[in-house]
Formats: sequence, C-alpha cells, structure tokens
Amino acid sequence: MATSQQPFEEWLCAKLLSLDPEIDTDVFVMYINGILDTDDPSDEKKESMSEILSEVFPDNFSDVCAEVYNKYEEINGLAASKDDSDSENLAKQLSNMLENQKIESVKPKENLSKEEKERKAAILAQYGHVSDEEDDDRPDDPGGDSQDSCIFFMKSSQT
Repeated sequence: MATSQQPFEEWLCAKLLSLDPEIDTDVFVMYINGILDTDDPSDEKKESMSEILSEVFPDNFSDVCAEVYNKYEEINGLAASKDDSDSENLAKQLSNMLENQKIESVKPKENLSKEEKERKAAILAQYGHVSDEEDDDRPDDPGGDSQDSCIFFMKSSQT
C-alpha cells in the first residue's frame, strides 16, 4: 500500500493481512474502500463486501464483513462529526465578526448653502417643467405618427 494511508485503510490492510498473509492488500483495500465510499444504502454496501470477502475468506466472511463495516463507520463517523463541529465553529466566528464590525451608513449632506439650495430647486423646476411640456406635446392617440416622434426627439435633443 501507499505510505500516506487513511486510518481506516491502515486498519483494513492490517486486518486482511492478519487473516491471510498472502492477500494482495493493494487491490482489496482499494476495492472495499471504494464500496464503502459510495452513497448506496448500508445493506447494499454490506452485500457487495460480502460477495468479495466470501471468495477470500469462505469460513468467516460474514464476521469479517460486519467488523470491517463497523470499523469504517466508527472511523468515518468521528471524522464527520469533527467536520460538523469545525463548520459550526467557523459559522460562530464569522457571525461574531460581523456583529462586532461597525457599519457606517451614508448620511446625506444636510448643510447645503443657500446658493446650492437655490441651484438645486432651479434644476428640479426645469426638469419638472420639461416633463410637463412633453406630456402636452404628445397626441392622445397612442399609435401616433412616426414623423411627429422624430420631430419631438429632435426638439428634445436640441435643448
């Protein structure tokens, strides 16, 4: 087997070698680990493992299969619960950081000078006036003449 094994693979390799020192652990460990890593239901995983183990260990394959499956669940169950607690801790840390972070809001500029207020009022009045003129120039018929629309567009673009 490769030197960088997972704890379950190390255990499985030792278990298979204890039952049969002649077994090719590279093949069997990879195959059994592949079966157990699928998303299949546990009974299908056990059945698939039983088929392969019954060929190698005909006398006690059901015991070996149960032991292998239980050990896999034990080792990977601990890893899964650790991952869940790590993600919960990370979520708590992020929420604490966001709560503690000072959020600055954009405040409108309230201290306008008299000149700026007059300029703003003049601009708003001009746009309001233009808008009223546009409404008056439109014909009541929504399917108006396209030539009138061109003239209107040209008048608007000149101002």
